[in-house]
Amino acid sequence: MTAEETIASLETQLKQALERLDEVSEQLRVAQARIEELEKLKTPPPAFVKAEKKKPPEEQKQARKKRDSKHNRARPRSEPTQIVEHRLVSCPDCHLRLGGISVARLREVIDVPTPPPVEVTHHRIYKGWCAGCHQWHEAPVDLHEQVMGKSRIGVRLASLIASARHGDASAHSTDPNVPPHAVWGHHQQWRDR
Repeated sequence: MTAEETIASLETQLKQALERLDEVSEQLRVAQARIEELEKLKTPPPAFVKAEKKKPPEEQKQARKKRDSKHNRARPRSEPTQIVEHRLVSCPDCHLRLGGISVARLREVIDVPTPPPVEVTHHRIYKGWCAGCHQWHEAPVDLHEQVMGKSRIGVRLASLIASARHGDASAHSTDPNVPPHAVWGHHQQWRDR
């Protein structure tokens, strides 16, 4: 191909490109005119779109009237000693991740804690041989504040057992003649009086 043929070919391609550019420019002008025409038309919104309501100014809103505390018969919430959070991360049905997680409700459970395990104390009393007296001697032990007599039950456990026995007698008795200090199992003697 000679230089003149190449120039002629390039001029033909340029002429075709300019004609195509003119066509596309005309199509763009027609499309923009149509868009402007459609924007001027007022079309009603679809049925599923709600009408926009004007919000009242903040001055017109009144605070909700609170009920007097004397009308509330519910137990007031206590300060928690333990908080257990029950969270849900994904949908239980479709297993998609949940968004906007917040506290839905609070349930307060009041309970007595489990009692601690029994405290068992071994008192190891050591003895030693005296070469002068030819006797065994034990270390002196004073447990009168911890135990009654030679029993293995400590003072605190004995008082707990005694209060449980006396408390049960009056709490579970349906007989009005049973005094509050009556020991469980001795109801018959009070009824016979």
